[in-house]
Amino acid sequence: MKKVALLILLFSCSRGRAENIDLYVMAGQSNIFGIVTIDNDLPAELQAPQDIPFKFSLRYVPTKNFISDGFIDLQPLSNFGSTYFLSTFASELTFGQILQQRSATKIAILKVAANGSSLAVDWDPADPTSMYQRLTMTTDEALVELAGLGYQPTVKGLVWVQGETDSENQMRAQKYANNLDEFINALRTQDWFPSEVPMVINQLHAATNTTYAATVRNAQSSVALGRTDNIQLLNIDDLSLYADGIHYTNAMQLEVGRRLANVFLPAVPEPSLMELFPAALCVLSVCGRHKQTA
Repeated sequence: MKKVALLILLFSCSRGRAENIDLYVMAGQSNIFGIVTIDNDLPAELQAPQDIPFKFSLRYVPTKNFISDGFIDLQPLSNFGSTYFLSTFASELTFGQILQQRSATKIAILKVAANGSSLAVDWDPADPTSMYQRLTMTTDEALVELAGLGYQPTVKGLVWVQGETDSENQMRAQKYANNLDEFINALRTQDWFPSEVPMVINQLHAATNTTYAATVRNAQSSVALGRTDNIQLLNIDDLSLYADGIHYTNAMQLEVGRRLANVFLPAVPEPSLMELFPAALCVLSVCGRHKQTA
């Protein structure tokens, strides 16, 4: 990670003063991947590319990988033309839209996900081939790439949307709290994820159609409440799941994105009038000086 920080510094020095950019990392399994969503009824402003740098590294179990070529504009994954991406998006569309609208700093989003993945096995920090390793390495890459694009990047938050697969197995469900603690502890060793950077756990829905959903839900709650390093819990039980009792519907994905953004917003400075309307304020300033000298 020290190499990453050095590369960012070198890019910044070579380009002069760089624009700050806040990177938000979204990770987990199918409900952050975007399984079962259909993009043909999205609002036009979400169907079209948004001026928000977006990078993704996705694994479709067991062997398919979908990885963006660096950062592109935030948009539904179906826009990229892959056969599998004919109908998929997740909460990043509204998450990014709202954060960018209400933030004084430009934002970027990184999504790392694997459908059907378990915290116990697939995200194990001790496994050198795990999704945890992909998450940390891809975040390192993202920071260097943003610096190369002329930004001064900082990770401002991490979203965790996972738990369905572990809730299908009694042993994994019972170990979920311990595994989640170890997962967070490992992440906190990364230079870009110190204790003051918030992490939001998107709690497993109460109606999740798995045998041990309640065990995982309780584990997520206990970890969020028991830690002192800025871990927050988002409850979405009032929203309606897809018919399979596992996945999020279109409407649910969009609302979850809005709620996730609102969790981060208290810590995000809103844009000033000058940042929102720079041209208009300059005109007013000139007019004011003209009246004084008339």
